[in-house]
Amino acid sequence: LSYSNKRRIVLGIEDARTAETRQRRIDKAIGMLREGKI
Repeated sequence: LSYSNKRRIVLGIEDARTAETRQRRIDKAIGMLREGKI
C-alpha cells in the first residue's frame, strides 16, 4: 500500500468516536485488503 492509502485507513479508524464504529471500520478495511480493493 502507498503511504497515502495507509494514512487514509488509519485516520479513518483513529477518528472514530465509539468503539463500535472503530471496530466496524477496522473490519471494513481488513475486508477490502483481503479482496484487493485497496
